[in-house]
Amino acid sequence: MALHLNLYHEIQKQEMQRRRDPLKLGVYGVVVVIVFLMIYYFYRMEEVSVITNSAKKLKAEWQMTESKAKEAQLLEVQLTASIKTKEDLVQSIETRFYWAPLLERIQKTVPKNIQVTSFHGNVEAQTGKGTLSVSGIAAGAEPRKVAENFRTEFAGKCLTGYKDVDSKFSSLEESDATVPLDGKTLATALFALQFQFTVVDASPSPTPVQRLQKGAK
Repeated sequence: MALHLNLYHEIQKQEMQRRRDPLKLGVYGVVVVIVFLMIYYFYRMEEVSVITNSAKKLKAEWQMTESKAKEAQLLEVQLTASIKTKEDLVQSIETRFYWAPLLERIQKTVPKNIQVTSFHGNVEAQTGKGTLSVSGIAAGAEPRKVAENFRTEFAGKCLTGYKDVDSKFSSLEESDATVPLDGKTLATALFALQFQFTVVDASPSPTPVQRLQKGAK
C-alpha cells in the first residue's frame, strides 16, 4: 500500500478560508441590509399610520367646523333679514305722519251746517306729499256757496303750515233733500273735495319714550 502525504494541507486550508470569508461577509451584509430595510419599512409604516390618523382627525374636525360655518352663515342671513325688517319698521315709525293734529283742526273747522260723511288721507313718507278726500253734505239757503266757503276755510285753517296747498271740487251737486237746522228747513248740496299739500317738516313729534327721557332730564 502506497503512502500519500499532503504537505500542502495547511496551505490549502488557509486558501479555502480566504475564499469563504468574502462570501460570509457578503451574506452578513445582505442580512444587515435586509434588517435595515425591514426596520425602515416598519418606521415608514408607523409614520404613514400617524399621518393617516392625523388626516382623519383633521377631516372630522373640518367637517364639524364646516357644518358650524354653514349654520353660522344661515343664522347671519336670518339675523340680517330680521335687523333689516326692524330697521324698516323703526324708519316707518320715525317718519310717519301724525294725523291727530290735522284731525283736531278739522274738528274745529267744520261748521254745524256741514256734515262730513267720509274722509280719506294719505301722506308719502319719502316725499311728504299728501292728499285728502273729504265728502259731505252742505246745508243752507245757498248750499253750494256754503260748500265753497267750507273749501276755502278748510284749506286756510286746516292746512296752514303746509306748502303747495291746492283744493278743488271733485263733485258739487244740489240735492232734493232738506234738513232742519235752527228751526229752519234748509236745502242741501252733496260735495266731494280733493286737497293736495306737502308736509314742510316731515320729522315726527316726540315719541312717548323720548318725552319720558326729556322729562327725566
